[in-house]
Amino acid sequence: MSWTDLYLAFLAFVAGLVSSSVGGGGLVLIPALFNAYPFLPSATVLGTNRLVFGMSGASNVWRVLRHTRPPWPVLWPALVTGIPMAAAGSALLMAFPPHWYKPVLLVVMIALAIHTWRHPALGQNATAPRLHTSAHQQLGSAGAGAAAGLYLGFIGPASQSFLLLGFVHLFGFDFRRASECAQIVVNGLNLASLLWFIAFSHVVFPIGLAMGACSVAGAVLGSRLIRKGGNRLIRRLFLGLLVIEIGRFTFGLF
Repeated sequence: MSWTDLYLAFLAFVAGLVSSSVGGGGLVLIPALFNAYPFLPSATVLGTNRLVFGMSGASNVWRVLRHTRPPWPVLWPALVTGIPMAAAGSALLMAFPPHWYKPVLLVVMIALAIHTWRHPALGQNATAPRLHTSAHQQLGSAGAGAAAGLYLGFIGPASQSFLLLGFVHLFGFDFRRASECAQIVVNGLNLASLLWFIAFSHVVFPIGLAMGACSVAGAVLGSRLIRKGGNRLIRRLFLGLLVIEIGRFTFGLF
């Protein structure tokens, strides 16, 4: 086993730890996979990353379902619209050249960091939902799911983070509740994207399965942290991850 393999295993563990709580673990792994395997097509790197998070994501969803009762009337519309959009986004990604990827991602990360920093009370406590009727909540969920699905399939990293913020704003969830709901929806969308990449042979299974096992270990630890640390710890992790990855992306681009 090479030092590169050990480093990727460590990063997969860290990515699983982060994705079990605030999301954004793909920002850790995708640049590392590009650097370690520069000969692989972009779609293959992203497809392999989908497998890694599919494994840890299944573990996360199982634990969420064991410990909570999800608000299914809100979540089902997001899954119904998001799953086909995730497949469509994956197909769109395969048609684009790779050089646009990091600049676009850097812009959305900066925007997300500024928004979260300027709203320090966001998600600390549950608030009144902006969408009050059941019909409006389902329409809002469907729209959020479609947008998250297209983004996940086309770009990928921080899909869970964006959906988490959407649940906080639209439905008044606190960060912990929003994180649990985002876990369920995003992992359903990730599965749709993964199956698309598998269908077109854009997944390297030996790499993905090995890193996925490390990611599951990180997810187990992360789920314990999220239960003990509460919403304040989640928000700090969220902002800390964004600041670190903005620095990494900026350094890589310039």
